[in-house]
Amino acid sequence: HPGVELDLSFTDRVVDLVQEGFDVAFRIGVLADSSFVARKIGADRRVVVAAPAYLAAHGEPLHPADLSGHNCLGFRDRMHMNRWPFMLDGELREVQVRGNCRADDGDMLYHLAEAGVGVVRLTRLTVAKAIREGRLRQVLTPFTPDDAVPIHAVYPHRRLLPPKVTAFVDFLSAKFDPPPWEM
Repeated sequence: HPGVELDLSFTDRVVDLVQEGFDVAFRIGVLADSSFVARKIGADRRVVVAAPAYLAAHGEPLHPADLSGHNCLGFRDRMHMNRWPFMLDGELREVQVRGNCRADDGDMLYHLAEAGVGVVRLTRLTVAKAIREGRLRQVLTPFTPDDAVPIHAVYPHRRLLPPKVTAFVDFLSAKFDPPPWEM
């Protein structure tokens, strides 16, 4: 819309909407209890990927247990994200992964994986284009759970909500149904 101005900030850190002056934030995953209003605008799945060069040099993990022999890229500040869930024998089980590189930013982990540093688990939203273009390859597909995580628009309050925020969230909600990265 020609009347909309965007002032974007990209971070994996949970921002304080009020203190930092944000109209709306987008959060992927289960939300913590808060006084903010949340509207689900879509869902996404996390997948395990690696660069073809990494897989050529280190072999492809064929079972989640094989990850113990691989350099798994992890999150520095969200250690729970370093326990990757897999469907094993009909049950959802977590595998603790380790590697020589952790970061506090999913985009950094994406770029490290694309550069052949290791294996990473990220959202399809993040890696879909690289998979389509052959820069990353999804691995362990038979073990990947169908555990879509919600994507929410979060804003401080419903009262006095600027119409621009409502219009923006409505627009994105329509664009995420179906998710464009899954096409």
